[in-house]
Amino acid sequence: MTHRERMLAALKHQPVDHVPHGEQMLHDVLIQKILGVKMPRAEENALIRWMTEALTDYQFDCHKRAREFLGFDFVLVFPRETWIKVGESEEGYPIFRDIWGMEAISTPFTYSVLQKPVERPEDMKTYEFPKAGVFKYDNLHRWAYHSDFFVVAQVETGFFKISQLMGYEKYMFWLYEYRKELLDFTARFFEHVSELAERVIKEGADCVWLSNDFAYNAGPFIAPKDL
Repeated sequence: MTHRERMLAALKHQPVDHVPHGEQMLHDVLIQKILGVKMPRAEENALIRWMTEALTDYQFDCHKRAREFLGFDFVLVFPRETWIKVGESEEGYPIFRDIWGMEAISTPFTYSVLQKPVERPEDMKTYEFPKAGVFKYDNLHRWAYHSDFFVVAQVETGFFKISQLMGYEKYMFWLYEYRKELLDFTARFFEHVSELAERVIKEGADCVWLSNDFAYNAGPFIAPKDL
């Protein structure tokens, strides 16, 4: 069975030759160890790069070979977010604005937010979520059309993403002080989620991973009905 066939069969509760498996990410440092190669800027922030940078032919080949070596069946990719450089910090690090309107200083190892796009309660009414066409799908296309891995596209959802747009503390206060406005904002956000989920399937993804981070060890941060 190919990787894609194995994953599809397992999801349909059909017989497989062995249990499929994989991981959300492989760090470039690990790939260097596995393959004995040199990956460019391997020690830098792996998640930021996986979400924002286009894979080169060399990087794609190394990532594919490492997953084959480990026996993985799926690969997780993001609809790629482009960043625009809008300045530099006093230390000379670039300041970027992402497609959500967030501005941050990006160093090789850290990501420090300077400005969030939803600073005031009234911003929840006027904020425009990015359209699916703003994202790039080049990395997704590589995996979908130049490998037989089962392609999982991660789309960030709910509390996890919304709290990033305004900040965790404001989210918690506004849930009580501006409850209707925040829940209306959440409903609009899920229109964006639906649009993006449909788009990644059209671009070649085999399934959509709706990611959310809404709990700690003892339970959810907020009531499940509000997530």
